[in-house]
Amino acid sequence: RDLVRSRGLGDVYKRQSYTNANSADGTYERSGITPGTYVVALRESNTPPYYFGDTYDQAGATRIHLNPGQTVEGIDVTAPVKTYASVSGTVVDDALQPVNDAYVTLSRSYSSYAMSTGPDGVFSFPQVFPQSGYTISADKPGYFTTQQSLEVPPGGSVTGVMLVLNSYEGGAIAGTVTDTSGYLLEGAYLSFNCSSPTYSAGLSSDRYGTYHQANLPPGEYSVYCSSSGYQSQTVSPVTVTGGETTIQDFALQPDASYGVVSGSVVDASGRPAYRIRVYTEGPSSRSSYTLADGTYKIPRLNAGTYRIYLPNESAPGNEQTGVGVSAGQETTGVDFTLNVAYGTISGMVSEAGSGVPLQQM
Repeated sequence: RDLVRSRGLGDVYKRQSYTNANSADGTYERSGITPGTYVVALRESNTPPYYFGDTYDQAGATRIHLNPGQTVEGIDVTAPVKTYASVSGTVVDDALQPVNDAYVTLSRSYSSYAMSTGPDGVFSFPQVFPQSGYTISADKPGYFTTQQSLEVPPGGSVTGVMLVLNSYEGGAIAGTVTDTSGYLLEGAYLSFNCSSPTYSAGLSSDRYGTYHQANLPPGEYSVYCSSSGYQSQTVSPVTVTGGETTIQDFALQPDASYGVVSGSVVDASGRPAYRIRVYTEGPSSRSSYTLADGTYKIPRLNAGTYRIYLPNESAPGNEQTGVGVSAGQETTGVDFTLNVAYGTISGMVSEAGSGVPLQQM
């Protein structure tokens, strides 16, 4: 279905926007619109807005003045007949050999197309809305991203576009994110930025607080680390060398404007209970999971009195009330004992054939 959008103009109405899908018979109606001056546009996938007044240019669109309680009819938009173009080419490496599985994007405002190359390195976009100012780019791990400007004329075919990817031997940055007490932080965000060559990437730490960012071009990086309830930290420069892994750990300081609750959960036999969800109820509603040693920590809590509970454990005693939290302090010892004794599964991971034990799988 096509979408019809009404957009307010001027500061008085803060440029409010209303969107409506037209019906099977092509009609549309949108009520509840704030009085003001509007333009109406037809929006279709991968094409710019086409305005009432038969133009793609908002400046030339016919204005609609809507008074309080007024109904304005007859704002009919005739969709133009579109003549598409096509774009095709090849992605090659620095030896001019085809690159398989390179990700190619062709984009401009309101229009975006993407695909991956096959073994022959060929890409093809058969139905492209003709516009100037497109950017076409290709990237693949182990190669520097390449891009170029592209003009796509109406009704024509742009062929023979060659995108050259220069390869590099990538390195990696890996490490562990904890707080200053050594508690592992899951879901911490890390970004990696290099100015020469220009490159950026990002990821989050896993449930063990570890991270591993591979396929980084060699260079000097600025590594930023942040986690909710903790002060962010940036380390620079971090050197990446091809074929090697650079270790960079982070120990984040709690945000002193908030409090923290911590404790442990054990099963009925006293063994640590792993991956148990712990919730807070009070001035701040937050949650966390226990680590492999049964401990948990919930940061970024506003000062006040809380109920701390285990939402997935129904047995009595799986909550504590009246837990006080103060800014800049950690409330410890909020512990729980489950009424279930958990079992254990153990074994070994080894390489097929040789039987050599494999680590960190």
